[in-house]
Amino acid sequence: MISFIDKYTTDVLYFHRRNKENRYGCYDRQLFTVGREDMGKNLFIAEKPSVAREFARALKQNMKNQNGYMESEDAIVTWCVGHLVTMSYPEVYDEKYKKWSLDTLPFLPKEWKYEVIGSVKEQYTVVSSLLNRKDVDCIYVCTDSGREGEYIYRLVEQMAGVRNKQRRRVWIDSQTEEEILRGIREAKDLSEYDHLSDSAYLRAKEDYLMGINFSRCCCPRNWRESVFMENGGRWKEALITSRRCSIRKTDSGRRRTRRR
Repeated sequence: MISFIDKYTTDVLYFHRRNKENRYGCYDRQLFTVGREDMGKNLFIAEKPSVAREFARALKQNMKNQNGYMESEDAIVTWCVGHLVTMSYPEVYDEKYKKWSLDTLPFLPKEWKYEVIGSVKEQYTVVSSLLNRKDVDCIYVCTDSGREGEYIYRLVEQMAGVRNKQRRRVWIDSQTEEEILRGIREAKDLSEYDHLSDSAYLRAKEDYLMGINFSRCCCPRNWRESVFMENGGRWKEALITSRRCSIRKTDSGRRRTRRR
């Protein structure tokens, strides 16, 4: 019995058979037309619009532009615009965290909350509705091949509540037509990348906790008398400098200037 992916691979290869009558090597436009009457559509989700266009071009489908996606008779191509979902700020957990105070630290949530990023809510709504469309049988995850790309899709899937869909991971090294088609042919079940997903979630939580707790702990308002906070952002280590040492250096410099 031919599996769904085997059938899909056969269709792709069939479509990309060179037309012998065309000296310029044009492709036969019959992708997905053989033995697919009882099958739903395939949804390809990329990380950004430019990559989505490359996938649509490689599939050689008669894609029609829609609001936030492209669709043909047998396939849909859509995209994220980077992150569509993010971790919620502490005040979403409890109003008491809205004010930065040492009394509410450390902030260590037992359950993590996520939310759609406001500036890209429209595209999230498009992607979420496509992921849950009844006529979509298989989702091809085409976000960037790496931990961050995996994280971007998993957050969207989690927030959208996707259920009962085949999910396959397209892992490619470039965006050439040949590489894209190879990635589709060799796409593995998404569950094989669960460890990568776990590491992505863990790293994001670590960055979040370091950023939130150190920034609040080390802000001048909380530690005016003892330390000075340089930066406590996501990608920078919290830099705490003793104010006493800073004063000593300043005083020492002034004394040398006076002696001169």
